[in-house]
Amino acid sequence: MAQLRQRKETHTRGILKKKTFHIGSLLPGMIIQFAYNAPDTWDRRPLLFYLGEGTYQVEGQGRVKEGKQRKIIPKTVSGINLNYLEWNDLQEMFKGALKMFEGRFEEAFVDEEFFNLGGEFTRIGFTNKLHPSDVDVREFLDRYVKQKMFPFEKTKHCYRTYKMNYVSAIKIVDFKINVWEKYRNGRPDFIKEYVKLGGKLTRNGNPDLRTRQGRVYYERIKRQFGI
Repeated sequence: MAQLRQRKETHTRGILKKKTFHIGSLLPGMIIQFAYNAPDTWDRRPLLFYLGEGTYQVEGQGRVKEGKQRKIIPKTVSGINLNYLEWNDLQEMFKGALKMFEGRFEEAFVDEEFFNLGGEFTRIGFTNKLHPSDVDVREFLDRYVKQKMFPFEKTKHCYRTYKMNYVSAIKIVDFKINVWEKYRNGRPDFIKEYVKLGGKLTRNGNPDLRTRQGRVYYERIKRQFGI
């Protein structure tokens, strides 16, 4: 089978706004863009769905003799370079992230307030010290990226690691996430229908998914709204 030729996407239509950002303030799940000036670089302007520092696998050592352990690659940033993905594939990836949160939109998509972002930049809500969550980056990598992206030729190269000494001009990006935009636009009607069925709301006015019946109502309304 002939190998597919890698094509660089730009996704200009998906970039809603940008703001200069400090690399030390990055949180997993943010989308950033930066200049990358390493020699022989294919993409000198990565658009990165940031997932933390790069890692590599080593065989178990000491008391842990079985399996593989992951070691951090110091002074790196890593994640999914959206420029390696076609539009439909990256939107499916965001839906995959939502599934990690069992469909809880407000937890999966966080309009970040930290670092004077003013709620204008959406981050996938992976757990971190400032915003704890029950979903971490490793779960997303293991359950979605490795199973849904790595096995296929056109998406297998999307995970990239970049050395920080070649990184400059970092900007945080508010990116168009179709499933989140559709939910926000229809949220008042969504909540109204959920309550009409008998669903309860949390203190913050979000669907309460702690009960089985609440989750059933929630999934029914999601299907009704096409999300």
